[in-house]
Amino acid sequence: MIAIPSEQVFLGENLRFLRKIKGWSQEKISRYLGVKRSTYKEYELNRSKPDFQLLIKMSELLSVKIDDLLRVELEVMFNELKAREGKGNIKHRLERVLAVSVDDQGSELIDWVSTKAKAGYLSEYDKPEFIRDLKKINLPMVQFGTYRAFTLSGDSMFPDFPDGAVFIGRYVEQLTDLKDHHTYIFVTKNEGVVCKNVLNLGNMERLMMYSLNAVFAPYSVKYEEVHEAWEYYALITFDHQGDQSVLSQVLDELALMRLKMGQEVDPRRLNH
Repeated sequence: MIAIPSEQVFLGENLRFLRKIKGWSQEKISRYLGVKRSTYKEYELNRSKPDFQLLIKMSELLSVKIDDLLRVELEVMFNELKAREGKGNIKHRLERVLAVSVDDQGSELIDWVSTKAKAGYLSEYDKPEFIRDLKKINLPMVQFGTYRAFTLSGDSMFPDFPDGAVFIGRYVEQLTDLKDHHTYIFVTKNEGVVCKNVLNLGNMERLMMYSLNAVFAPYSVKYEEVHEAWEYYALITFDHQGDQSVLSQVLDELALMRLKMGQEVDPRRLNH
């Protein structure tokens, strides 16, 4: 257990605030944390304290440092920042509740933005009805977080990320968390949906985006122009034969993964 004076602890308030920001129920977050709902409820009410290993899980799941989770009244800080920056415009954060899909048990599915769907994604990415109609993937062995799949197009990231491959990314909540020379799907105001490596020029509030294919010149994007960022988690490649056959091949690959779950399987990259 963590021995911290109770008058300094904001854990319960912060858990409740962050859970609501993400649009999660107590049942959902308790399932992510691997505890009973009744146990989790006690944490939100500050009637019980989690052990250190569970605090680590909470920190990773909510993308908040443990010290901040315990000692900083996040809702108060959030409201102060919102007042300072203007309503709904929190500097450096992609601050909105994502529209996601769930299965019958309430577990999140991976919404798949196919080549056809990508055309409308820039204008509809925040519309629940648009997300609801996307194809779905249920990927085993994913870590904490919200994931989305995108069919890649073009050869700007060849050979590592070829045309027609399916890029599975984990949602990034804060632009300052973007890692230099890592690969992301970005949804941007002017460039649309792009797959790029990045240099994070945080002191200038800009991102320098560059391709693996040297034919394509790098360019910079202001933080304020970025709607979404998805960090590379997995890539599925196969012979592209159109969206219908692509979907079948992806689902076949995932079914094969489930059959091999007792064996050594590398879920980060599958080749058909």
